[in-house]
Amino acid sequence: MTSTLQVLADVAHSLAGEHPGPDPQLRPAATFGRLLFLGAGAATAGLALLRPLTPRPRRYAARAVAALAVAAGLATIQLDGAPVLPVLATVAALLAAHLSLGRPRLALAAGAVAAALLAARTTGDAGVAGAVQVLAAAVWLGAAAAVRQAGTAERGALAARLAPWLLPPAAAAAAGGVQLGPTAFGLILIGEATVAVVVAACWRSTARLGAAAVAALAVAVGGGTAAAAMPPAPAPPAAGAVAGGPLLTQVVLTGRRTPVLVVPQRPGWNLVHVGAERAAVGTDRDDLTAATARPGATQGWARIRLPAGRSRLWVTAGGDTAAVEVDTTEGAGLAALDGPDGPECAGAALGALTGGATTPLTGCPADRLSDEDASALRATVRFLAGRGVRGVALSGDASPRGTAAAGEVTAEATRAGLAVERPGTGRVPLIIVSGWAAADPLLRDVGVGRTPAEGTYLAPWLLTTTLLDHPAGQVLPLRYGPRDLNAVRYAAELGDRFPGEPASAAGYASWLAARRLTARGPLRLYAASRVFLPGAHGPDPAASAPAHAAHAAASWFPGGTVVAVTGPITEPTA
Repeated sequence: MTSTLQVLADVAHSLAGEHPGPDPQLRPAATFGRLLFLGAGAATAGLALLRPLTPRPRRYAARAVAALAVAAGLATIQLDGAPVLPVLATVAALLAAHLSLGRPRLALAAGAVAAALLAARTTGDAGVAGAVQVLAAAVWLGAAAAVRQAGTAERGALAARLAPWLLPPAAAAAAGGVQLGPTAFGLILIGEATVAVVVAACWRSTARLGAAAVAALAVAVGGGTAAAAMPPAPAPPAAGAVAGGPLLTQVVLTGRRTPVLVVPQRPGWNLVHVGAERAAVGTDRDDLTAATARPGATQGWARIRLPAGRSRLWVTAGGDTAAVEVDTTEGAGLAALDGPDGPECAGAALGALTGGATTPLTGCPADRLSDEDASALRATVRFLAGRGVRGVALSGDASPRGTAAAGEVTAEATRAGLAVERPGTGRVPLIIVSGWAAADPLLRDVGVGRTPAEGTYLAPWLLTTTLLDHPAGQVLPLRYGPRDLNAVRYAAELGDRFPGEPASAAGYASWLAARRLTARGPLRLYAASRVFLPGAHGPDPAASAPAHAAHAAASWFPGGTVVAVTGPITEPTA
């Protein structure tokens, strides 16, 4: 009784757009049920399609095949997490095809509809080529069933009558099979080799040989179809991945390995980062969420709800589909991941994974203001006061870190006798202590002149490529340089693990922590520039490794450089 209620609950959830997904323990049964639905459904649709050319099939045999198709289709709803409405539409079409066998013309129309729906239902990942395989399989399996059920004396004549109608779908199956990979194409090619035998056997009226040849090609085309219709093998978890911890893996999309990051990999809302353009992700491959751009970040991001335990995450891009195995454990999510600071938090998790850490994510950078960052902001205000400015403009946000940072800047400005203004009210230095999302449009406005500023002074955590790319005169207080040896190594390893992902202060801090390293040199002001600054101060530990230095410069700020423009600056006490 409990199992029945659970099935009904899952059906109700699916009708509401919430698909439970396959239970990991039921996946072998789900795969078998999917193949059974495909095979029996194709045979049922094929019998109806060829009904104008064939005698009415034996009632009990045809009924048994149709019943098997219907039962397997309904089973996929529970076993494979298939959406209810498309499956029910396909099942209804198969029933209509079976019930219309007594009227050849009606059977032809009903069989065509059933085959089309079956193709759409089972080959969503293989595209047009996969649909062609299903339609070819329907014709050949229907022919094989019709010839097998005919009387011994009639089989040769029936095979000869069907032969001209079997060659076009066989040719289409061979042409489409090239796009489906070696497994599907190999099975189809084996079947195509029997075409000559089929034609010769049919025209010579060798009934037993003709029927065997038709059945052989039907099985070959059906096997190729099954290979095309099967879901892609899920990507294995990354080495060292743990349940309930951030997941970094790679899948093959559009012919290349594409990184996928899932943070924090816990039940509930998760942030998924895909290293591909125009990607989409979701737990239901028929209802995916587009991975869109985020301010201050690169590539695609999507917010996805994951169930507890093991499940499958579908990823698509460029017409290709791949699956990722995820494994969540009980635990609370992270509020910062749901807001504008999500990409920075995910970048911190990515840095930790790149450094070899496998522990669950317990917090985000925007949750608190560190003592070192607070000191760096106070030192920046004192440096500006020493240059004789009359005041500063300040931009923060509502995060705990942003609120605390704004308080530190305001208090230090008051002690130094500087006025604190809103951005754009005057041409004074602009200090930005918000997260990436709020900093990005403001820097863009400064760069094009919509917001006047006498240089922009960024909080240390705003060191990332996207925020340096605007021509806004960015300066940052840092205790390390992006050309330092450890910074070079971090940027190189990040590029290997997640190609195209820019280095960031949050990611570097996590990478250092994972490697049990520190980067606590004297505080200096660093400037970002598209042109190398020959008068830059400060040592360059990477000078003895110019290739590494060039790699770091390109990784932290492609096409530009970030260099120290002051010597060590004084850090006032709180």
